[in-house]
Amino acid sequence: QRLAHERIPPQFLPRRRTQDVDSHGACLTGWRGVYEHVGRLAFQGEVSELWMWPIQIIRERLDQPCVWRGSAWPGALVFLSVKEARGNFSVGGRALRSSALTMLPSDMSSEGINSAPVESLVVAVKQSVLVDHARRVCGREIPESSLQKCIVIDNPDAFAAFEDCAHSILDALGACPILLEDEGF
Repeated sequence: QRLAHERIPPQFLPRRRTQDVDSHGACLTGWRGVYEHVGRLAFQGEVSELWMWPIQIIRERLDQPCVWRGSAWPGALVFLSVKEARGNFSVGGRALRSSALTMLPSDMSSEGINSAPVESLVVAVKQSVLVDHARRVCGREIPESSLQKCIVIDNPDAFAAFEDCAHSILDALGACPILLEDEGF
């Protein structure tokens, strides 16, 4: 039986500007969580999202310090890059570095904290689909133990490729949203 978030049709939600943390948090399809604004100035944010089960791409900007508590949708493996964090940024109690790619299971993303404005990119993929794809298409086994911990990929080329790929998909759909209506989806 498919979970509720698995039945959501493909959708592209272009850049949405948010003025409060509640509306910002509501922009994340399938995620369970709340933002708490801890900055002194009025909150402003931005979210762009592509939902194409079993993959979700989110581009997010927060202009004020915030705390996020919650998790991605069940069974998600989350890839996260933080661009231009001016302060400290952590997820699940682990400090994250700018220009590094971090992989976390959905249950590990229980709390995110940014102490200053931050721009991030998230790709969530259903873990079982990724494991099956790696085995069938790439001929590689992904050890179960590696899927249950936080892994930081501190490789500038991997970071750049991740950022370029995800941004190009969101930018292409932003320029021509009809692409998502193609029968192939």
